[in-house]
Amino acid sequence: MAPLPVAYMKAVRDITGFWGAYPLAQELSPGAYGRRVQGVFIGDGQLSDFPGYDAAAYAVAEAPVRSPADAWLSEGASVEQLAAAAGGPALPAAAGLRLRFSRAEQAAFACRNGRQWAFKNLRQVKDHLLWLHQQGQWDPRDILVTHVMKTDAAWLFYSSQSGQSVDLSLEVTPGPAAAAELLKAAVGSGKVEIGYGGLASSGYSSVIDGPATPLFQAIRIKRFPRAHADVVVRGPGDFDEATFGDPDETEGE
Repeated sequence: MAPLPVAYMKAVRDITGFWGAYPLAQELSPGAYGRRVQGVFIGDGQLSDFPGYDAAAYAVAEAPVRSPADAWLSEGASVEQLAAAAGGPALPAAAGLRLRFSRAEQAAFACRNGRQWAFKNLRQVKDHLLWLHQQGQWDPRDILVTHVMKTDAAWLFYSSQSGQSVDLSLEVTPGPAAAAELLKAAVGSGKVEIGYGGLASSGYSSVIDGPATPLFQAIRIKRFPRAHADVVVRGPGDFDEATFGDPDETEGE
């Protein structure tokens, strides 16, 4: 298993289709480029730093909010409601949820007002990267961020071993629902607090109570080695998804 907290990046990718940013509060944007170092994305600059950049052709756009709240859980993770506890004479009753992980390397991710931020025309961007490579300006080891999920608040929980759980204290009691819907209702209902110390110390959790870019997708040029280790680029379709979350993989290959 990859060292914590890097491993959560892969678990988040499995449930959301996006890599989890490292750290979760990392500032990302479409057009950011950099390298993979010890399993994580380390930014070096922006695509606009390179010659031939056309702001209109490589424009980005922010999509409408997907929903007030979103939640994803690994298969086998579960959410149960806890009995409400009175908050005292001047406080409302506090509701609670318990998020349980049945095995190691599971994740739960939730956010408020998620919306995708991406290039309007990714094909033109890929063509530009190929041109930059042909001009000797773009190193195939470089990685380009293409899509980002912007949020107004985000919660990440990750298990390093089976049987871990985390308790969440809510201002509003969600109604009966499936696990993901319970978590979704919880983060959309009001303030959420992690109780009882959160996950066990061997697990990992991260909370962002404000605007952030916790999810992203990225690409890199495919490379076809020849006998003398030349790099051959065949066309605009020859791009790979950049991968993250496993520092044991060869870096800068």
